[in-house]
Parts: sequence; C-alpha cells; structure tokens
Amino acid sequence: MRINIGYLTLGFLQKILAVSDVVMLKVAFVMDDSALGKYSSVSPENGNEGIGGTQYCFIALAYELTKSSMTIEPTLIHCNSEASLPNNLSAICVSEPEMKCNCNSVDFSAFDLIVARGDNAILQSWILNKGVPVVLWVHNHLKRHVLDAFGKNDLVQKVIFCGREQMALALDTKAAHKATYIYNMHYPLRQEYEINYASQIVVYIGNIIPSKGVHKLIRLWPMIKKEAPDARLKIIGSGQLYNQNAKLGRNGIAEAGYEKRIMKYLDFEPEKYDVEFLGLIRKDKYLHLASSSVAVPNPTGLTECCPGSVIECASVGLPVVSVNKFGMVDTVKDGSTGILTVSDKQMIQSIVALLHDPGLSEKMGRTGKEFVKETFAPSVVVSAWQSLISEIIAGHAHQSENKVNLRGRYAYSWLIKANHYGNKKLIGLLRDFISRIETAILKLR
Repeated sequence: MRINIGYLTLGFLQKILAVSDVVMLKVAFVMDDSALGKYSSVSPENGNEGIGGTQYCFIALAYELTKSSMTIEPTLIHCNSEASLPNNLSAICVSEPEMKCNCNSVDFSAFDLIVARGDNAILQSWILNKGVPVVLWVHNHLKRHVLDAFGKNDLVQKVIFCGREQMALALDTKAAHKATYIYNMHYPLRQEYEINYASQIVVYIGNIIPSKGVHKLIRLWPMIKKEAPDARLKIIGSGQLYNQNAKLGRNGIAEAGYEKRIMKYLDFEPEKYDVEFLGLIRKDKYLHLASSSVAVPNPTGLTECCPGSVIECASVGLPVVSVNKFGMVDTVKDGSTGILTVSDKQMIQSIVALLHDPGLSEKMGRTGKEFVKETFAPSVVVSAWQSLISEIIAGHAHQSENKVNLRGRYAYSWLIKANHYGNKKLIGLLRDFISRIETAILKLR
C-alpha cells in the first residue's frame, strides 16, 4: 500500500517515527523566567508581547522545534507557575528555589542535551553538574573569566552567540574554539503596515535603563528639534520590562535616579519638547511603530547582541539609526536599511536627514523589511539549530576556527586581534580595562 506523505499530519508522522528506527533526540531547554511575573506567550508567532528577549527566544525556539523537527524532542524547563505557554510545547515547571539550587525533581539522565543560557550564574549552577552535554546560548556580552570557564569545561560542547559581532568580540577568550553564532528568529508580521514617512515621528523602543541608551537620544533631542522643529519623539518601554518588581520613579518611567537624569535633559517638561512616554505596550506596539517614520533603538548599542528592538522596527518598515557597535552591525546594514553613526553630531545629522527626506526613509525601510525576512526567518534559524544539535549529539561537532573580523568601531579592536584564543593574559587585561572605560563613558553620555 502506498501512503501519500503529503496528506499526513506532522503529529501522525511523529508517531510513525516513534516506532521506527529513527531516534528522537531529547533536548532540555532550561530557562529562568521567575522575574517576569504573570505573562502569556501562548503564540510566539504573534511576537514578543512584553517579556524579556532571552526568555522569548527560548520559548520560540522550543516551540518551533516541537512543530517542525522530526528528530528533536524539546522540553522547556522553567520556574514561573503563572506563565502561559504554547499548548503543544512540553514543559516542566519547577519552583524558583529549586531552579536556583539543584532541579533534582527533573530526571536529566533522560535527556541527550541541555541548552541553557550562558551567563555569569552558570558557573555556580547545577546545570554543569548533571553529567549531560551542554550547549550554552549566550545572550549578553560576558566577562573574560566566564567565557574562559566555558572553554575549559568538558561538558560544554558549544557556545552559541546570538550574533556574528558578539562572537567576534569574544574570540580573544578560551571559548573561541567552541564558538559559533546563530541569529535570533523573528516571525513575519501578521499584517502589512502603512508607514507615513512624512510623519516627523521618531520612536525608541526598549528597556528604560542606562545600558539601553535612551538617555543619549533624549540628551540629543533638543538639538534635533532645532533642526527639525516639527519632530516628535515617542518612547515605548519601561524600567520594568525585564523585571516587573523594579521600583520606578515618580513618573513611572525608570528607576528614580535615572528617570530624574532623563527628565533633566527635557527641563522636566517633556511636552515642551514633544516627547511622549508611552510605557510598556504589549499588544499594539507595531501600530505605534508604524505611526513613526524613524527608529532609534539603543543609541549606544551597549549590551546588544542581536537586538530584537532593531529587528522589530525594521520588520515594520522603519529605517534605523544607531551606533556602529555591537549587535547593531548585524541588524542594520549601514546606508541600506539605516545609518550607523560614530559621533553625536553624525547621529543628529542622520536622524534629521531622514526626517527631512521621506523618500530616503521609505527606501531604507523597504530594504530593511526584506533584510529581516531573509536573515531572521524562523525557517532559517530553526534549520541552523537542528543541524547543530544533531551534530553535537552524534559527536560530529568540530572545533571552531573563526577569524577575528570585527565590523564595529572599538578602541580595543587591535587587542582582540592580537590575542586570538585568549592565550596572552596581559593583552587580555588591557583590552578589558579599555572596554570598561568605553562602556562607562557610553552609559554616562
């Protein structure tokens, strides 16, 4: 009897595979979502509805592998009993104390691989003590001693960075031989948005904390207004984006000290400068983005690896202006989908130029939409993860031989190139010292 595969459902095919010779690879995706409070991510394809970017990426990847993979069986292990997750996603919820201590209620011997967030806390975590091979998914720029420890740990099979530039910045550590990168996915929008490129509205979207750089945009805003008097600025976000328990200042925008600093740039009268703080927007953020004509997410670039805010803005059709550093160089094609700047003066000029030239804004915006579809589509990202997981479990994962190819501008670029694989301790210490100074300056200005 012939079976027409075209008429079989994915679920039926998985049942066939379960009784065939195909071995399902069991992968545990471990995610700490304790600080998010009550949240819903039932349909990841609807986009990130206001939860942390890292947690959203874990949920979306496990969800997509559940839907599409014939050989990988993911289970999401998390610690938020108030979370609403996709119905078809296998999930185990443990208590927050257990997640932080040992997670002994979960039998990890049943898994072939653990995928966990690579961060500072992982060095003291139970995850590296379960005897199961581990892939560390790095969503931040980490300190040298942490990356060195990843490189030395025999259980750590691969260190996955979210962007090419993020990986290149880590190639002067002992994790270099395990390093590779896979961009975060972005779902296609459910509808097309009409952008009024003559609207004279600039938009920022993201967390309202020093490392996300909104203070820089607001500091420059009075100068932008002088050149473009009709310009308006919308700020989408809150200091509670990643932590709903964070204490905010009297205006409910950010931590009290940072909020005061921001408001001081506006003479404590944001309406005087046509600045509107919209707070967290979970459902209709794309409508607000579409009502704008230029996007300026994280003007400092600090902390960015594969910035979802940039990808979201570009997917709507907005040109993006930011700085020529970090994850911005992976998500903005300079001169094509937006403008990457190297000084305050150039950032002001770039924003004003786009406000004054709707045709240029539209051209960049349309190019950006296509760039997002080609680069960050779920099918592209999931395929890369499937190949990587299968190779690791089969024992075919090879050591990485990445060349240092930085595209952003940093005062310490030459030191990274001089210390490939992190074998020259003094050069590494000098690089880290210069990096800390540069970071401090970006947070202050």
